Amino acid sequence: MKTIYDIFNKSPFSSLNEHGLKVEECINEVKPLVENFINGNFIEVGKAGKKISTLEHEADIIKNEVRENLPKSVFMPVSREDFLKLLHRQDNIADYCEDIAILLSMRNTVVIEPLKQDVLEFVDQVIETARMMMKITKSLHDLMETSFSGPKAKNVLTMIEDVGHLEWKSDTKKYKLVKKMFKYEDKIDPVSIVLFLKIFDVISGIADSSENASNALRLMVSK
Repeated sequence: MKTIYDIFNKSPFSSLNEHGLKVEECINEVKPLVENFINGNFIEVGKAGKKISTLEHEADIIKNEVRENLPKSVFMPVSREDFLKLLHRQDNIADYCEDIAILLSMRNTVVIEPLKQDVLEFVDQVIETARMMMKITKSLHDLMETSFSGPKAKNVLTMIEDVGHLEWKSDTKKYKLVKKMFKYEDKIDPVSIVLFLKIFDVISGIADSSENASNALRLMVSK
């Protein structure tokens, strides 16, 4: 991991991207985690959960370094407050990844066969949403060089709209998944149903946080 000096020997947006890359590592571990869970590989779920927790902690370290060392008078085309808001919302994505890992590690819960594919499709949609937000983060350094204006700014605004649309698709898949689950409620014990509802909400939190981060960025670009 880079030192504090290394971080602030470059643009704050490069530091935001560094944090985003660590968040993206968390995102990349979610699909394997869920696959192991629905296939009953609970030992692997525990291992994956520990890995995600470590990555989330590393993201927190970068976040705190950025917060503590961002000069109050830093010259940027955006306000310090807006920058920190974006950082916080981006970090929430990693927090939700860790929350999923914790939930899936709490109980060896059986996922019935008719729901497995739907769960994976829901997770895929959520991950696609988060990755679109991470794609935007990677473009911010170049965008800063144009003072958040011109064709690059328009391209970012288009990607922000894409994040919103993908988040809506995630919500749609979640609704269909929950509705299908209740069709099989006689085959699922009540405790599992309650746990699944919580799990689906937390997975959805990744997409929600991605949209929240993109909306924070929208305000920065639109000012």
